[in-house]
Amino acid sequence: MPVMDGFESTAKIRAFERKNDLPATDIAALTGVTSEEARNTAYDAGVSKYLTKPIQMKDLTKLVSETREGK
Repeated sequence: MPVMDGFESTAKIRAFERKNDLPATDIAALTGVTSEEARNTAYDAGVSKYLTKPIQMKDLTKLVSETREGK
């Protein structure tokens, strides 16, 4: 991303939610990076779900369904 990466943007979203006493929204990371370090960085930033490419349509459908249901 030109201005900031997904980790930084997620951290900023989480900070905004805390500052404004808002509930956490679901944030899913879809990436080609499979390292444990990247996964941990994503979760530390506040990512809710971490998915790696290639992704199966059934997994993406499941993610959307779970998000809609509030799981």
